[in-house]
Amino acid sequence: MDNWRWFLQRISEVLVDEGRQLTFISDRHGAIIDAVRTVFPASAHGFCLYHLKENLKKKYPHSVGSSFKDHILWLFCKLLYAPTVEEYQDTLKKLRDDRFNNN
Repeated sequence: MDNWRWFLQRISEVLVDEGRQLTFISDRHGAIIDAVRTVFPASAHGFCLYHLKENLKKKYPHSVGSSFKDHILWLFCKLLYAPTVEEYQDTLKKLRDDRFNNN
């Protein structure tokens, strides 16, 4: 964490003085999350879609079955791109139900 904190403090010396609002996108690494929260507490912090999908793939190993994993990934992407609140909520429910019913 000290490395990330040091790195982000160097960035803050250059950017914060300019009054810029920053948004961070990362891979959900704990040290990065903690360093952003410490150095840039008012900044938004999102997570990279690619890394979220890769983490989801790792959560469901081959023993679960590739068709189930593909189905969960498809629902996850559908959830992320839902055009309405209703579709988001319906897809989230389906994702939760399918995930728990397979375990």
